[in-house]
Amino acid sequence: MPFCMKCGMEIPEDAEYCHECGKKVDTMTKAHSHSSCCCHQDQ
Repeated sequence: MPFCMKCGMEIPEDAEYCHECGKKVDTMTKAHSHSSCCCHQDQ
């Protein structure tokens, strides 16, 4: 699942707004899932 760019809460794939902070979810800027995040891989 993606995460809100504003508050960091996990949001459903089809959400238009974050249920926590109310920010409109832009599909182009929706944060990627932390489980597949490149910044959490060992270097």
